[in-house]
Amino acid sequence: MTRQVESRLHPNSGCRGLPLTFADPLPTIRQATRMLVEEAMHRAGNNQSAAASMLGISQQALSSRLKRQPKE
Repeated sequence: MTRQVESRLHPNSGCRGLPLTFADPLPTIRQATRMLVEEAMHRAGNNQSAAASMLGISQQALSSRLKRQPKE
């Protein structure tokens, strides 16, 4: 089961306040982080600097996450 909820983020947070869809049960923080990293890398065409910028982290932090992320 999934449900859609309205994101209620501060208008100046840089987020667009788009609706989010959550699975039921919710993913763990680890799973959600992995999904965000994968989506950012996809949107950035595998450019780590661009993906890191989307995620609000340094390229080095993203590189570290990618190295320790299990391959599926």
